[in-house]
Amino acid sequence: MSTEHFHPLRNGQREPVCLVLGAIIREERLRRGWNQNKLADISGVRRQSIRAIENGCTRPRVETNQRLARAFGIPGSELEARAERRVARWPAMCEMCSYFCLQDGRLPWLNAMRECTRPKH
Repeated sequence: MSTEHFHPLRNGQREPVCLVLGAIIREERLRRGWNQNKLADISGVRRQSIRAIENGCTRPRVETNQRLARAFGIPGSELEARAERRVARWPAMCEMCSYFCLQDGRLPWLNAMRECTRPKH
């Protein structure tokens, strides 16, 4: 793995994988037609924790990640690997951007040429 794409994040900036991991957990949950309460019942993780993870407010601990993955019937490492692969496809400018234009774990402001089209304020 090359380290040329990794840079320290600014204070207050969220770790990209944290945001994407929550989106992937939401995608898995919705794919099964579950609400957060059902996932909480199956996994043993509190619904409030699931909400915070899905919203990118917190990153799950290893044990929480394993419980959620087990509820989906996949290895915990697979959730993390999916998040890492998604972030690896982001342009470097998005990793360092303080706005972090993220919607459901994706970058909606990139055009076909992978240029940022986010309105500047």
